[in-house]
Amino acid sequence: MKALGRVKDRMRKTRYFTYMFMSLWKILTFFCSMLFVLHMRGQSVHNFFSMFNTGFSEHKIIINEVGAFF
Repeated sequence: MKALGRVKDRMRKTRYFTYMFMSLWKILTFFCSMLFVLHMRGQSVHNFFSMFNTGFSEHKIIINEVGAFF
């Protein structure tokens, strides 16, 4: 039981340090798998990077007010 208690204490001390690397690993894995799926579907991976600025620039959004049903 003492050994399990020591493991628990060590995990408590290193958990957040490990989570930092795991979150970076998950981001990298998701990004690479997204690029792989785009490539396998026959879409241009280059367009993903070249249109990045266009996707995050200003867009005109028209909002129309609709009357309530009350």
